Amino acid sequence: AGPIINFVPNENDRTLKVTGGGMWALFNQRLLHHHQWNPALNRITHSSADLYLVESLHNIARVIVAESTGWLYRAGSGLPLDYPAADAGGTHIRTYRGYDLAMAGERLEEVTQVEDGPDVLFNPYLTTSGASRYVRHQMLIGKPTLAQPGVPLTFDLSSSLAKVNIIGDG
Repeated sequence: AGPIINFVPNENDRTLKVTGGGMWALFNQRLLHHHQWNPALNRITHSSADLYLVESLHNIARVIVAESTGWLYRAGSGLPLDYPAADAGGTHIRTYRGYDLAMAGERLEEVTQVEDGPDVLFNPYLTTSGASRYVRHQMLIGKPTLAQPGVPLTFDLSSSLAKVNIIGDG
């Protein structure tokens, strides 16, 4: 239920190759900068492109996603995402410079990898608007891990994963 990342039409054999991915794949292709940075007025090296955060790791993960989907000066940046409620503050400090040209997915992964960093999952679901049905994603952030009371959280890989190659290292 993820977005289409790219497509390649081939006129010779009249085929179309469509490649999709999860939400992480999309964030791996989106630059992280302040959502109010205006590229028509300032270069990416201007401080208006930077993010300065003093938050909980939960909130930092949430802000990274929100900033990369709420650009004011780029049409079409919004995504059908539902965000969890913000935590009450925190003391973790992060400075993300626009000129680093880092992808939001990379920065989000870094937050999940620190000690006590949160698990992040984009859970797809179908919704209806008028007569149309479409896919939305609910952003789930663990504190620090994702859990479901009473029922274990499961991931269905058999239907969406064609093959897994495992490389071991003793």
